[in-house]
Amino acid sequence: MILMMSKLYLMSKLYSYTVLTNVKFRKAVIAFLTCVLLALFIFGLVPHEGGESYVSLHTFRSGEGWGYEIRLDGKRMVYQPVIPAIDSISPFPTQKSAEQVGRLVLERLREGKSYSLTREDVESVLIDHHPGDPGEDDHKDRMHFKL
Repeated sequence: MILMMSKLYLMSKLYSYTVLTNVKFRKAVIAFLTCVLLALFIFGLVPHEGGESYVSLHTFRSGEGWGYEIRLDGKRMVYQPVIPAIDSISPFPTQKSAEQVGRLVLERLREGKSYSLTREDVESVLIDHHPGDPGEDDHKDRMHFKL
């Protein structure tokens, strides 16, 4: 009986040591991975060579309409194939409408504001736009800006 109790005691000590070691190991791995991800995030967003970042707005065909994407130093930052902040999933009806909303997002990025849009934001930008406006086909699908 004493032998069995001593075995149980040793097993419980071994188990608690193993669990404790695993917890320390897990915490160390999590801390290491957090540092690595943080470093990648920081070095991925820090401007290189001269400190200037270049932002570009591209419109593209999306289903039966248009969408836009914004790139920061060539890396995709925003991909918007549909009109944001509305109840349905619909692409922009025209290239110009996608461009106008994309420009609003660019302005917010330049000002350091949140670039998420509300329904009112989208409506205020698109209120004056009507499909088929003259000169719509003359619009370029790319614009480049310095931040």
